Amino acid sequence: MKKVLFTALLLASASVSATDLALSVGRDQAVRKDVTALSVGTSVVGLKATASLSTVRDTYSAVSGSVGKSFDVVKSVSVTPSIGLQRINPDRGIIGYAAVAGVEGAYALSKDTALVASFSHRYDVKDAAAFKGNQVTAGLKVSF
Repeated sequence: MKKVLFTALLLASASVSATDLALSVGRDQAVRKDVTALSVGTSVVGLKATASLSTVRDTYSAVSGSVGKSFDVVKSVSVTPSIGLQRINPDRGIIGYAAVAGVEGAYALSKDTALVASFSHRYDVKDAAAFKGNQVTAGLKVSF
């Protein structure tokens, strides 16, 4: 499923003008451990579609897809609220699914580079009650 999601997003991004690649680190409050995330995103019909792969050492890995709308706050700052679905693959236990709602803030350092910070909350959909909670990350995004 991970390969299908990333392949679909990469194919979609080939047909549009801008693709974003972000690497972020942060904290997963549900399991009280550090998280590392890699995201690829693109704009399609005015919406931002993003696929992410995140991992928490010795706890879980997750793949997620989300859609959001970006709003410019001031010249170099934007905010993107989003909703999505996350597939959680714990190191021990069964695979679960969670609905995710969040917001990302971006501060443009240049035309193609931005600092990003995000906050998201997971809601248990199926077998993901142990992972219900908040996640905060910060990182660097490059557009090409």
